[in-house]
Amino acid sequence: MKNKLFVIAGIIASATAGANEPDSITMTTKFYGHNLPTIILAKEINEQNHKFNDETYIEGEIELLNAKLVETESQLSKKNQMVAELTSKIQSGDWTYETYYITGDNTVNDSQKEVLAALFNIALEKNLLLKIEGRADPRGDYDYNLELAKSRAENVEKIAKDVGISDEMITISYSVTETEIQKNRELHFFDRNTSITFSSKT
Repeated sequence: MKNKLFVIAGIIASATAGANEPDSITMTTKFYGHNLPTIILAKEINEQNHKFNDETYIEGEIELLNAKLVETESQLSKKNQMVAELTSKIQSGDWTYETYYITGDNTVNDSQKEVLAALFNIALEKNLLLKIEGRADPRGDYDYNLELAKSRAENVEKIAKDVGISDEMITISYSVTETEIQKNRELHFFDRNTSITFSSKT
């Protein structure tokens, strides 16, 4: 492409130089008609090159938009499938979902927030009760861990309320696991969670 541009530039420069010559007496510019085809050809080639560049850019933009559309449709399909599965599980009776944390953390990550928001929207639509239980593992200071368990439950509650679920539909509790694991302490991962139980009104 760069070589093509150099050739076009050379043609235009050559044609222009040969086609124009100043008249020292009249102070006007004489134009030699035998160079006209060369100038027209150079102009046409240059216009075609610009058109080619524009079309290539547009085609690239279209391909990029198509790729984004396919990705969005795929994500939407997965989300719809997930919501359908969750709806089916909740309708079958009391159902519990759990979200987990790293040590000392009480925040719900973005992917978990999306799942919880989908769940809570279903709960809102079906008028389901929520029981939210925050937990922490027993290592370290008990009071600190209890406060951590409480904040985990409250952060999940906030997501539910942001969706539109009212206070009277939510029950919150929190606790610290009593048994400390000695051999494989990584198993405490399962003690760092918040469980959300969905149930119909009785």
